Amino acid sequence: MFNVPLLTVIKLGAVGIVAIAIGFHFYSDWSTNNELKEVSTELITKKEAFKVLEGDFIKATTDLGVLQAKIKTADAERTKIQLDLSTALAKLRGQKAPKECKAAIDWSVLNKADLSW
Repeated sequence: MFNVPLLTVIKLGAVGIVAIAIGFHFYSDWSTNNELKEVSTELITKKEAFKVLEGDFIKATTDLGVLQAKIKTADAERTKIQLDLSTALAKLRGQKAPKECKAAIDWSVLNKADLSW
């Protein structure tokens, strides 16, 4: 068939191996660059999402402080209202209604502010 010297076959084989190695290297570089671009874009979107979450966290923590202050104020007001109510109820319980009709009417007119609740 063909009479090809062994040295030529070895040289062609070595050139083929080098060509395959170079091709694999370029493919590997291309693939790595694509992965790097994808990861870079993902990193940018994650950083933007992190900034949004960080802003939400700061807003939530400041809102929490404001709400806790409002809760303390509301508790103090509630305690004051309870004391005022207890005092008013004790005053009403301490009053005795008159036994006569005219006196009862006069008494209810006189104390109508106490009975409005």
